[in-house]
Amino acid sequence: MVHSPKMTKLLPPFLLVCFATRIAPAASNPSGITVTGIVDLPGYKCVLLESTDADSPVPRPESFTMQEGERDGRIEVLQIDAKAGAVKIRLERTNPIVTLHLESEVKTSVNDRETAPITIHLQHAALNPTLLLYGHLANRTVLRPTLAVGPVSLSSSATNQADAALALSKALAEQGLATVMDGEKFVMVVPADKVSMAVPHSAEIKSKPQDLEPAKPASGSPIIPGGEIDFPAIDIIHAAYIYAELLGGRSLDRSEGFPSSSLISVRTETPLTKEEAIYVFETLFRWQDIEMVPVGKDLITAVRISGK
Repeated sequence: MVHSPKMTKLLPPFLLVCFATRIAPAASNPSGITVTGIVDLPGYKCVLLESTDADSPVPRPESFTMQEGERDGRIEVLQIDAKAGAVKIRLERTNPIVTLHLESEVKTSVNDRETAPITIHLQHAALNPTLLLYGHLANRTVLRPTLAVGPVSLSSSATNQADAALALSKALAEQGLATVMDGEKFVMVVPADKVSMAVPHSAEIKSKPQDLEPAKPASGSPIIPGGEIDFPAIDIIHAAYIYAELLGGRSLDRSEGFPSSSLISVRTETPLTKEEAIYVFETLFRWQDIEMVPVGKDLITAVRISGK
């Protein structure tokens, strides 16, 4: 994950079954963690979790997408039992093992469940982890503006990641979101009633090397590994510093302030050239009505597009 302006490495069909899902009362789940989704596909199994830290001065939900054996903060996922809808986790603070459930009452016969097992089950999953899951399954970096969309629910028996990505795109469409393919590495997710704001043109990026293996970078543009740029929610000013670094070490001119204080979110799924990473930031800035303009040889500054 990239945490600072100085990047250390420049240089990651159809609905078959209806579920009536209920979440266990908070009193029976002292961990404060809720399972909002389970994915069990060939080669990829994960759980979507939502946690609220009661000890925080301002408790707010935090979302996680984790695989077996993975640890993030105080949570370690030990086992995902998709068939039972159960997840075993260990809490780092007290080290107990807790079993959480995505409880469901399946309205199909046993035979139906045996022939068409549910491989993706999301129940009121937050948008951010849902989009990250979609990007992973589609093997594309999701580019999106700030979106005010509620949680996503889905039950699908997709048999591979491509079909699962298609099922997720349909679930997003039901939430009023359009998915617009952008070249071979990106997908834009925008409000369906504002789809014109998606102007994909990554195919026009120049200087793309033919070999994108990080261990064998082509001469010319450096390779940024998939997942190296990972911002769940970064202040746009900090993103501007990283963008300036990508331009060859320019400095951000803030002598007249910065015209926005919004947050942007992005996680790269595939290796990118420097030019492709620049494209990512420029697209996200544009959706915030921001353009970065060179000043002399060493500086860049931010201006509002609507004010030009």
